Amino acid sequence: RPPEGWGLSTEFQYDPVPQLLLDIDAGAGTRLTKFDGDLAPVDFLRRDVTSLAHFLRPNADVLIVGSGGGRDVLTALVFDQASVRAVEMNPEIVDAVNDTFGVLNGHLDRDPRVDFVVDEARSYLARIDEEFDILQISLIDTWAATAAGAFVLSENSLYTVEAYEIFLKRLRDDGVLSVSRRYQGNNPGEMLRLTTLAARALLNAGAENPRDHIVITKSNFAGATQDGSEPDGVATLLVCRRPFVAQELDQLDANLAENGFEIVLSPRFAGSDLFAELADPETMDAAIAAHALNLAPPTDDSPFFFNMLRFRDIFNEQLRNDEIGRAGNLKAVYILGLLVLVVFAMTLLLIVPPLVLTLDWRAIRSASRFVAYFAGIGLGFMLVEISQLQRLIVFLGHPVYGLTVVLFAVLLSSGCGSFASARIDSDQLGTRGVQVLIGLLVALLAYARVSPFSMDAFAPATTPATSRPPRRPRHSVSWVTSHSRASGRSARSTAKASKSTSRSW
Repeated sequence: RPPEGWGLSTEFQYDPVPQLLLDIDAGAGTRLTKFDGDLAPVDFLRRDVTSLAHFLRPNADVLIVGSGGGRDVLTALVFDQASVRAVEMNPEIVDAVNDTFGVLNGHLDRDPRVDFVVDEARSYLARIDEEFDILQISLIDTWAATAAGAFVLSENSLYTVEAYEIFLKRLRDDGVLSVSRRYQGNNPGEMLRLTTLAARALLNAGAENPRDHIVITKSNFAGATQDGSEPDGVATLLVCRRPFVAQELDQLDANLAENGFEIVLSPRFAGSDLFAELADPETMDAAIAAHALNLAPPTDDSPFFFNMLRFRDIFNEQLRNDEIGRAGNLKAVYILGLLVLVVFAMTLLLIVPPLVLTLDWRAIRSASRFVAYFAGIGLGFMLVEISQLQRLIVFLGHPVYGLTVVLFAVLLSSGCGSFASARIDSDQLGTRGVQVLIGLLVALLAYARVSPFSMDAFAPATTPATSRPPRRPRHSVSWVTSHSRASGRSARSTAKASKSTSRSW
C-alpha cells in the first residue's frame, strides 16, 4: 500500500511499497521498508518533514539517535550523505533490522557509509570526540515504558537542557540538530516545550538571540481533526549552532511551498505569538509562567519532558478536560495521583484501626522513637535509590547498569552497616548510635553535593561493559567506515579506517 512515514507531504501520490511494522512492548512502533539498492522506490522519503535537515546539509556526516527500523538511515542514503552513524539502544532491534529482516531492509549495515552502534545515544555522544553535520532525533519517546509500567522510567534524558548542550557540542559550526515530535491541534505542548528547551540550551552555549538559530516546520495529516483531541501532524525543530542565513531560509521556504508544509517559527516568521515569546530570552520566563501547561525546559534533576502538569494542577478537572489539557499527559498524571490517594485511604482504613483496637497504648508510646527511626530508614532507602537511579542511568548509559550499581551498593552497604551496628553495646546506643546517625546524614549530604560534579567530570569516560558479546557468525561481512573529514567541505579524506565485522542472518 502507499508508504507510511512520520510526516509525509499530502501534496503527492505515492506508489505502493512493502513495509513491516515492528511493535515494541505494545506502546511504540517503527517501520521497516523494503529496499533492494534501488533508491527510486524509496524516494518518497524526501517528502517527509523530518528530512528537511538533509536539504540544508548535503554531503554530510549524519548521526541518528534511535535508528529503530532503519527509516532515518535509509533517508540519509536517499540524500547520498557521506556517512551515517545509527545509534540504537536495543540490540534486539538491530538484530531484527540487519539479520532477521536484513533481506527486506537491503542489509543497510553492509553499506560502506553506514555504521550501527548499540548504545544509549546520550552516553555515547558524551564519550566520543567527533563532530557531525546533522544529528537527527525523530519521535523518540518513552511510551513503551509507560504502557507496561505505569510511569516506570517515564523520565527521558534525551529531552533535557544538559542533553541538548551535549548535542550542540557534537555539531560542527554549521551543524544542524533535527528533532521531530507530533503536533497536537491548536495546543502543541510538546513543540512548545521543545522550543524553550532549545532556546535555553542555545543561551547556555552563548547564543545572543536563540530565535535566529531555530526553525520549526509542520506537516499535516490527511483528514486530521482540528479539535485538539489527537495529533494533527508532525513538526520538526531545526537548531543550528550558528544563526540561519538568508540563503538557507529561502531554500526552506521553497521546500515548504513545494510539499505543502507549514512554517511555525523561523527568524522571519512566527505562526503564533507564543512560539516567538518562548524563543525570546526577554519574554521566555513570563510566557512559561502564564501558560496553563508547564513549558519550562526539563533538566537532569527533573527529566520529565512528557509530563507538562504542575503539581498543584493534578486534580484540576477543568484543565484536564479542556483543549489545552489534551496536549499534555494530564489524564495519566491524574490517575496516578488518584491511585496514591486510594492506597493511602485503604491503609488508613485497613491497617490503622486494627492497630488502634488491639495494641497496648503504653507500648505504642514507648515505641514511638523506633517507629520514627524505621520510617526514616524506609524513606531514606526510597529517596536515595530513586534519585541515584535517575542520575546513574544517564551517567552509565543504560537503565540496567544504573539499577545494578545502585542496588548492589545499597545492599552491600546495608549489610556492612548491620554487621558494624552489632558491635555497639546497647548501653552505648544513646551516644554512639546518635553519632553514627549524624555521620550518615553528613555523608549523604556530602555525596549529594559532590556526585553531580564527579559525574560531569567523568561523563566522557568509557563504560567497560558496553554491549553483549557477538553471536557465532554463519556469514562474515567486511565493510569500510570513515569517521574522518579533510579540511574544507568539498575535499574529503580518502584514507578510510577499515574494520571487519561478523554478522549473522
